[in-house]
Amino acid sequence: MAVSILDAWDSAVSNVLDKASNPSGDHTISSANDRFHIAIVTRQANNENVITYTVGGQSATVSGHRFFENGTNDFTTDILAWNEAAIAAMVGTTVSYSDTHSNTQMCHTFATFQDCDQDDPIFTGNDQAEGTTLAIVTTSDPGDMIISAHMAQSANRAPLTYDTLSEQLENSVSGSAHGVAHGDGGDDLTTLGNDGFDSEMSGMCVVLKALGSGGNFLTLLGVG
Repeated sequence: MAVSILDAWDSAVSNVLDKASNPSGDHTISSANDRFHIAIVTRQANNENVITYTVGGQSATVSGHRFFENGTNDFTTDILAWNEAAIAAMVGTTVSYSDTHSNTQMCHTFATFQDCDQDDPIFTGNDQAEGTTLAIVTTSDPGDMIISAHMAQSANRAPLTYDTLSEQLENSVSGSAHGVAHGDGGDDLTTLGNDGFDSEMSGMCVVLKALGSGGNFLTLLGVG
């Protein structure tokens, strides 16, 4: 059974330009089987860390963190995932969030997927100091779901490109462009891009395995 999106990416929190607007409120998580709830936080900042991100009192089952240090244009990406057991244990869906973030160039969003194998998903990532594309290994099969989050230095580097994935959200803040996309698995290399002019880029992908596929052990390839 193929993975499919259950609750669309939340656009109300995707255009966050102010540190005072951390992830907050309640996440939408509809009823279904074999779910994964995914939250994404992207920042142009120093090596900032998410300290707390709980939904309904539950910490993420697994997460990936990527930091790309390159002069003053440091990029930090966090993708967090709650599996079916963690979702079932939630009491409500209210968010508790804190981090070490100190500037204003930040975006975040969330979505829920269904019919996912419940082994840990696969996180991968890559960086580019100067270029127009960013290739990320996304070993997957048809029926899996590939999710991407990437940033390019300078808001002028939008619109971003997503290879075989479909853009879900895109936002240009004062010093960087941020984008989220997802699409069917089966492509073992996802090439993300900017507007065609050289810039610094950083990205992460996560692969959710289809129900009945046998899953994968957690793999952090190029994430760190």
